[in-house]
Amino acid sequence: MNNTYELKLKEWNMKEKAAVELSSITTHLWYDKSVELIIFRRNLVDARASEILNHHLYAQRFLNRPLTIEVSLALTKAINELDLAPSRIDLGRLGSEWLSEGSNYANELEFVKDKLKEFIGCDKWC
Repeated sequence: MNNTYELKLKEWNMKEKAAVELSSITTHLWYDKSVELIIFRRNLVDARASEILNHHLYAQRFLNRPLTIEVSLALTKAINELDLAPSRIDLGRLGSEWLSEGSNYANELEFVKDKLKEFIGCDKWC
């Protein structure tokens, strides 16, 4: 039983670390690029790690699919690589599409580039 506890605790700590990293990138996107990330109308800017994890639990129940913090973090890192116009992006919807269509793309960056192509580039907002 002790081994199970240690395993679950380590798993939870990894999720919290991912949520903190997601929060950091979300804050950077909001203040430096005017890109707001949400999960099904739940704002991620200034959200605590526990709130972000709760938003993911809600999304998983809503979608009836495993939208994990790791999926959202990978997509957020890919979004951060792009030169996006100021926008509001729903990670719940984007994550759901990734879970359905992700195997058609080489990686998260290629997926995000395709899905957000209409918002990429200075010509869209400069």
